[in-house]
Amino acid sequence: MSIEKIFPIEIYKTIYKTDPKLQHVIKNISNKVTRNIGNYLSTNKNVLFLEEFVDIKLFIEEHLQIYYKHLYNIEENITPYITNSWCTFNGKNDFHHVHSHSNSIISGVFYINVSEENDCIRFVHPIRSQLMIGCNENGGEYIQTVCNNFLIMFPSYLEHYVPPVNYDEYTRISLSFNSFIHGTIGSNDGANQLILNK
Repeated sequence: MSIEKIFPIEIYKTIYKTDPKLQHVIKNISNKVTRNIGNYLSTNKNVLFLEEFVDIKLFIEEHLQIYYKHLYNIEENITPYITNSWCTFNGKNDFHHVHSHSNSIISGVFYINVSEENDCIRFVHPIRSQLMIGCNENGGEYIQTVCNNFLIMFPSYLEHYVPPVNYDEYTRISLSFNSFIHGTIGSNDGANQLILNK
Protein backbone atom coordinates (compact mmCIF):
# COMPACT_ATOMS: atom_id res chain seq x y z
CA MET A 1 0.00 0.00 0.00
CA SER A 2 1.16 3.56 -0.67
CA ILE A 3 -0.17 7.11 -0.52
CA GLU A 4 1.23 9.61 -2.99
CA LYS A 5 0.66 13.32 -3.42
CA ILE A 6 0.04 14.21 -7.07
CA PHE A 7 -0.17 17.50 -8.97
CA PRO A 8 1.55 19.70 -6.39
CA ILE A 9 1.32 23.49 -6.70
CA GLU A 10 4.81 24.90 -7.13
CA ILE A 11 5.65 28.36 -5.81
CA TYR A 12 8.86 30.29 -6.53
CA LYS A 13 11.00 31.98 -3.86
CA THR A 14 14.19 34.05 -4.00
CA ILE A 15 15.94 37.00 -2.33
CA TYR A 16 16.94 40.36 -3.83
CA LYS A 17 19.99 42.34 -2.81
CA THR A 18 19.44 45.17 -0.32
CA ASP A 19 18.49 48.47 -1.95
CA PRO A 20 18.58 51.50 0.41
CA LYS A 21 16.88 53.71 -2.22
CA LEU A 22 13.65 51.79 -1.81
CA GLN A 23 12.58 53.45 1.42
CA HIS A 24 12.68 56.92 -0.19
CA VAL A 25 10.73 55.75 -3.24
CA ILE A 26 8.12 54.04 -1.10
CA LYS A 27 7.63 57.15 1.03
CA ASN A 28 6.57 59.07 -2.09
CA ILE A 29 4.20 56.29 -3.18
CA SER A 30 2.64 56.01 0.29
CA ASN A 31 1.33 59.59 -0.03
CA LYS A 32 -1.09 58.44 -2.75
CA VAL A 33 -3.17 55.50 -1.58
CA THR A 34 -6.75 54.26 -1.72
CA ARG A 35 -8.62 52.21 0.88
CA ASN A 36 -8.93 48.50 0.15
CA ILE A 37 -10.73 45.80 2.15
CA GLY A 38 -8.67 45.85 5.34
CA ASN A 39 -5.65 47.85 4.14
CA TYR A 40 -4.41 50.45 1.62
CA LEU A 41 -3.21 50.20 -2.01
CA SER A 42 -1.16 52.66 -4.03
CA THR A 43 -3.22 54.59 -6.57
CA ASN A 44 -0.46 53.88 -9.09
CA LYS A 45 -1.05 50.36 -10.44
CA ASN A 46 2.14 50.38 -12.53
CA VAL A 47 4.77 51.12 -9.89
CA LEU A 48 7.33 48.76 -11.47
CA PHE A 49 7.37 51.04 -14.51
CA LEU A 50 8.65 53.96 -12.44
CA GLU A 51 12.29 54.80 -13.15
CA GLU A 52 13.24 54.24 -9.51
CA PHE A 53 12.13 50.59 -9.73
CA VAL A 54 14.05 49.66 -12.87
CA ASP A 55 16.50 47.34 -11.06
CA ILE A 56 13.78 45.51 -9.15
CA LYS A 57 11.69 45.18 -12.33
CA LEU A 58 14.63 43.58 -14.16
CA PHE A 59 15.19 41.24 -11.20
CA ILE A 60 11.53 40.19 -11.15
CA GLU A 61 11.40 39.74 -14.94
CA GLU A 62 14.48 37.50 -14.84
CA HIS A 63 12.92 35.21 -12.24
CA LEU A 64 9.48 35.39 -13.87
CA GLN A 65 11.02 33.97 -17.05
CA ILE A 66 12.59 31.10 -15.07
CA TYR A 67 9.31 30.31 -13.30
CA TYR A 68 7.24 30.35 -16.50
CA LYS A 69 9.79 28.09 -18.19
CA HIS A 70 9.64 25.67 -15.26
CA LEU A 71 5.83 25.57 -14.99
CA TYR A 72 4.87 25.68 -18.65
CA ASN A 73 8.04 24.80 -20.59
CA ILE A 74 7.42 27.90 -22.71
CA GLU A 75 9.19 28.18 -26.04
CA GLU A 76 11.28 31.12 -27.25
CA ASN A 77 8.36 32.70 -29.09
CA ILE A 78 6.45 33.09 -25.79
CA THR A 79 7.41 36.06 -23.61
CA PRO A 80 6.07 36.69 -20.11
CA TYR A 81 5.51 40.32 -19.11
CA ILE A 82 4.30 42.25 -16.08
CA THR A 83 0.82 43.62 -16.66
CA ASN A 84 0.34 45.72 -13.51
CA SER A 85 1.98 46.31 -10.14
CA TRP A 86 1.07 48.17 -6.96
CA CYS A 87 2.15 48.65 -3.37
CA THR A 88 0.16 47.48 -0.36
CA PHE A 89 0.32 49.18 3.04
CA ASN A 90 -0.81 47.49 6.27
CA GLY A 91 -0.78 49.41 9.54
CA LYS A 92 -1.63 47.99 12.96
CA ASN A 93 -4.73 45.73 12.80
CA ASP A 94 -4.86 45.99 9.00
CA PHE A 95 -5.17 42.78 7.01
CA HIS A 96 -5.47 41.61 3.40
CA HIS A 97 -8.64 39.64 2.68
CA VAL A 98 -8.65 36.21 0.99
CA HIS A 99 -8.32 36.77 -2.74
CA SER A 100 -6.82 35.56 -6.00
CA HIS A 101 -5.67 37.55 -9.04
CA SER A 102 -7.90 37.54 -12.12
CA ASN A 103 -6.69 38.21 -15.68
CA SER A 104 -3.21 36.96 -14.79
CA ILE A 105 -1.26 33.70 -15.12
CA ILE A 106 1.43 34.18 -12.50
CA SER A 107 1.35 36.73 -9.67
CA GLY A 108 3.95 37.67 -7.12
CA VAL A 109 4.82 39.72 -4.06
CA PHE A 110 8.07 41.50 -3.27
CA TYR A 111 8.50 42.43 0.40
CA ILE A 112 9.90 45.86 1.21
CA ASN A 113 9.17 46.46 4.91
CA VAL A 114 7.99 43.57 7.07
CA SER A 115 8.42 42.21 10.59
CA GLU A 116 10.93 39.43 10.03
CA GLU A 117 9.96 37.69 13.28
CA ASN A 118 6.26 37.12 12.65
CA ASP A 119 5.18 38.20 9.16
CA CYS A 120 3.76 35.83 6.57
CA ILE A 121 1.53 35.23 3.58
CA ARG A 122 -1.04 32.45 3.84
CA PHE A 123 -2.14 30.34 0.88
CA VAL A 124 -5.49 28.54 0.84
CA HIS A 125 -5.67 25.06 -0.67
CA PRO A 126 -7.66 25.35 -3.93
CA ILE A 127 -9.57 22.12 -3.29
CA ARG A 128 -10.93 22.43 0.21
CA SER A 129 -13.17 19.70 1.52
CA GLN A 130 -16.74 20.67 2.39
CA LEU A 131 -16.52 18.30 5.34
CA MET A 132 -14.41 19.11 8.39
CA ILE A 133 -13.26 15.65 9.43
CA GLY A 134 -10.51 16.04 12.01
CA CYS A 135 -7.68 18.54 11.59
CA ASN A 136 -5.26 18.35 8.68
CA GLU A 137 -2.40 20.67 7.72
CA ASN A 138 -3.59 23.97 9.24
CA GLY A 139 -7.09 23.60 7.86
CA GLY A 140 -5.94 23.53 4.24
CA GLU A 141 -3.58 26.51 4.51
CA TYR A 142 0.11 26.88 3.76
CA ILE A 143 1.92 29.55 5.80
CA GLN A 144 4.99 31.14 4.23
CA THR A 145 7.12 33.38 6.45
CA VAL A 146 8.56 36.43 4.69
CA CYS A 147 11.40 38.91 5.13
CA ASN A 148 12.61 42.14 3.54
CA ASN A 149 13.77 41.79 -0.11
CA PHE A 150 11.98 38.43 -0.42
CA LEU A 151 10.24 37.62 -3.72
CA ILE A 152 7.54 34.96 -3.96
CA MET A 153 5.61 34.01 -7.11
CA PHE A 154 2.63 31.68 -7.50
CA PRO A 155 -0.16 30.74 -9.93
CA SER A 156 -2.63 33.61 -9.96
CA TYR A 157 -5.61 31.38 -9.20
CA LEU A 158 -4.16 30.44 -5.81
CA GLU A 159 -6.09 32.21 -3.04
CA HIS A 160 -4.03 33.93 -0.37
CA TYR A 161 -4.31 36.48 2.41
CA VAL A 162 -2.44 38.35 5.14
CA PRO A 163 -3.69 38.08 8.74
CA PRO A 164 -4.05 41.26 10.84
CA VAL A 165 -0.77 43.07 11.51
CA ASN A 166 -0.05 43.27 15.24
CA TYR A 167 2.98 45.53 15.44
CA ASP A 168 2.77 49.33 15.59
CA GLU A 169 6.33 50.55 15.17
CA TYR A 170 6.07 50.68 11.38
CA THR A 171 3.87 49.91 8.37
CA ARG A 172 4.05 46.59 6.51
CA ILE A 173 4.83 47.36 2.85
CA SER A 174 4.81 44.95 -0.07
CA LEU A 175 4.78 45.25 -3.85
CA SER A 176 2.44 42.95 -5.78
CA PHE A 177 2.29 42.26 -9.51
CA ASN A 178 0.46 40.26 -12.16
CA SER A 179 1.76 38.85 -15.42
CA PHE A 180 0.64 37.44 -18.73
CA ILE A 181 2.31 36.27 -21.95
CA HIS A 182 2.53 37.38 -25.54
CA GLY A 183 3.32 35.19 -28.53
CA THR A 184 1.52 32.29 -30.18
CA ILE A 185 0.26 29.31 -28.20
CA GLY A 186 -1.41 26.15 -29.44
CA SER A 187 -1.23 25.16 -33.10
CA ASN A 188 -3.13 25.74 -36.29
CA ASP A 189 -3.17 21.99 -36.97
CA GLY A 190 -4.74 21.37 -33.57
CA ALA A 191 -7.38 24.05 -34.24
CA ASN A 192 -6.42 25.72 -30.94
CA GLN A 193 -3.94 28.39 -32.03
CA LEU A 194 -4.15 31.62 -30.06
CA ILE A 195 -2.10 34.71 -30.98
CA LEU A 196 -1.50 36.98 -28.00
CA ASN A 197 -0.05 40.38 -28.89
CA LYS A 198 1.30 42.70 -26.22
